Amino acid sequence: MFSRVFGPFNVLTESQVEFIHRYSIRILEEIGLIFRDPRAVEILLRAGARQDPINQRIYISEELVRSSLERAPGEFIFHGRNPEKSVVVGGGQTVTAPGYGSPFVLDLEGNRRTANYEDFENFSKLAGWADGIDCTGGTLVEPQDLPVENRHLDMVWSLIRNSDKPTMGSVVGEVAARDTMKMMSILFGGDDVLRQKPVVLGLINVNSPLVYDGRMLEAMLTYVEFRQPIIIAPFVIAGASGPITLSDALAQHNAEALAGVVLAQNANPGAPVIYGCASAILDMRFGSPAIGSPESALFVSGTLQMGRHYGLPVRAGGTLSDAKDLDVQSGYEKMLVGMASVMSGANFILHMAGIIDSYLTMSYESFLVDVEILRFIQRFMSGIRLEDMDTGMKLLSEVGPAGNFLDNEHTFSHYQTAFLSPMFAERNAYETWQQDRGAISIKEKAREEVKKVLANYVPPPLDPVVERELLAFIARRKQEIQPEYVLERKGEANSVTVPADSAARAEPQEQAEPEIPAQAPPSAEVYPVDMQALAQSVIDGDAPIADRLTREGLKAGMTPEIILEKGLIAGMTVVGVLFKNNEIFVPEVLMSARAMKAGMAHLQPLLEAKGVEPLGKYVIGTVKGDLHDIGKNLVAMMLRGAGFEVMDLGVDTSLEKFLAAIEKLQPQIVGMSALLTTTMGQMARNIEAFDKMNLRPSLKVMVGGAPLSQEFATKISADAYGKDAADAVGKAQMLLRLVRKKATPR
Repeated sequence: MFSRVFGPFNVLTESQVEFIHRYSIRILEEIGLIFRDPRAVEILLRAGARQDPINQRIYISEELVRSSLERAPGEFIFHGRNPEKSVVVGGGQTVTAPGYGSPFVLDLEGNRRTANYEDFENFSKLAGWADGIDCTGGTLVEPQDLPVENRHLDMVWSLIRNSDKPTMGSVVGEVAARDTMKMMSILFGGDDVLRQKPVVLGLINVNSPLVYDGRMLEAMLTYVEFRQPIIIAPFVIAGASGPITLSDALAQHNAEALAGVVLAQNANPGAPVIYGCASAILDMRFGSPAIGSPESALFVSGTLQMGRHYGLPVRAGGTLSDAKDLDVQSGYEKMLVGMASVMSGANFILHMAGIIDSYLTMSYESFLVDVEILRFIQRFMSGIRLEDMDTGMKLLSEVGPAGNFLDNEHTFSHYQTAFLSPMFAERNAYETWQQDRGAISIKEKAREEVKKVLANYVPPPLDPVVERELLAFIARRKQEIQPEYVLERKGEANSVTVPADSAARAEPQEQAEPEIPAQAPPSAEVYPVDMQALAQSVIDGDAPIADRLTREGLKAGMTPEIILEKGLIAGMTVVGVLFKNNEIFVPEVLMSARAMKAGMAHLQPLLEAKGVEPLGKYVIGTVKGDLHDIGKNLVAMMLRGAGFEVMDLGVDTSLEKFLAAIEKLQPQIVGMSALLTTTMGQMARNIEAFDKMNLRPSLKVMVGGAPLSQEFATKISADAYGKDAADAVGKAQMLLRLVRKKATPR
């Protein structure tokens, strides 16, 4: 914990703050939010909110917002099991915590791989060791070698055992939240103690736009019941789960955060609430969040200012980066976002150490370099201390013009405290660095320091009686919470053994395809209507032209098959190549899809009447328990553009819904998406069900989503892994060829 001597930096004027507030109130009063938990709905209705019986949205008045904010504390003491390490959250203080939630790690051998429990243990030790880190953290990484249903027990235990600092807890539904409360009750001396002082912090994410899902609400209400603090953190990605313009996205974010404050304060008035931010922008070239961008830094600063406006403690991200390794990009992004967060008055900073790769990866080496960045920021924020003038005048008089201050008692007495001494930065002569120090990089130095810390770290002592009680509780709960599904592990913990029958399930091999030009290819055939012009209209995203040329082609006697193949699909094929090569932006792809849809509106009825089958049939959905769909939607759109008939089942898709769609559409491919590591197991369950029902001989399965990997896809016997939308289309085309080749009589 450190104090900021500078007043917070404001990115909004007073009138702009008022504008965002008014805008947010209109969202709450006129548009409303969805709360997917009956208890939450009941609390809000009892407090005076209203609900539309048709769309189930909850509408919250400005008066209810105002009265709820009055109950929320402006600061609180966050207690560690070592009282000397307790911190104040709020006011002019900044409390830091490491990265959170990454499914992957970049290990000390330079490999990006799935995180495991050993990684979790290591990062909890690094957090306990680092002086600049005040809170041990929560889901430091997702240990995917442990069962989803009870891994929270081991995770909370590791946080307790390896550090005596304040800690975060599990928020994976009510069961995990209540287990967290019980473990903290054992640690701190009973439920009554918990209700008297904050000892564990819960991170509650909003499923933007404007939805609080059931799992988060279960955890939120449990933490609030025990008067434990929560962070309410909307995840508005400007351009995807929120408007692309920052002021509109900021208003949405603010409305979502205020709705959470209202719920918490009416569930248990006075429970500590932190106004949080996990929001960022969508990079329109790659279709992925850009958490290290200047716009994201501005977004974070704006949300912090709004939270401070309401008198609440505020939370931001810290040294965030989209870089894939510890490199120059990670350096400038991390310093930008970290500095912006601190200067904008963040009271609690999550992701202050270790995060790279747009939240997806925790890096061991970056963890220590980020601690160094934090030390730089802390020193800057401590400002300039004024010394005694008379002492300074005497010193200057003694040294005089052209003198030397190096060989002076004043320097001798201050040199250890006057300047920050960095852990890793090289400031000596180039020749010294190269010849005497082996030209060692910061990355190499950080790697060796991590090894040294982990080898020598001794966890702080824990009362043996408390330890025994905690371990007994964990053992009992593991017996009570049996995993529903466990992936069989073969070989070493971090490697994948491909099944013996992998020939039918292995990743389809990429085949070299001819280069496709970045414009509509010239056609040797002569048609009454220029098909190259139709293809170009799709490439340009010109829906009116595509509509007109399609109608003219039909009127001139062209078959719908020719117009589809030579015009619309030809154009979308070029669009797919351009997108894959990062030459066009996501909105341009969407405009091209609209142009193709305009043409298909005329062709589809004719093709169906003639009994013409589409290129292929594809069922896609986000698996049960997961409400994220940005990537899935992009894949579905690009598949349609490639000529597939797509049945999109939306989010939170049960096995029964997948099976019903498969029976109805008779697809060659089913695609499953997930963003949460806790829902990835549902993919394995679904594939196992497909196998038991003997669907696989004629049905290929593709999986995708940010936390997935080819390793995981092979492990669960998926036929393909789509790493992004363009890749998914290419893989779908290859799977389609495999299905048809197998179906062809020999």
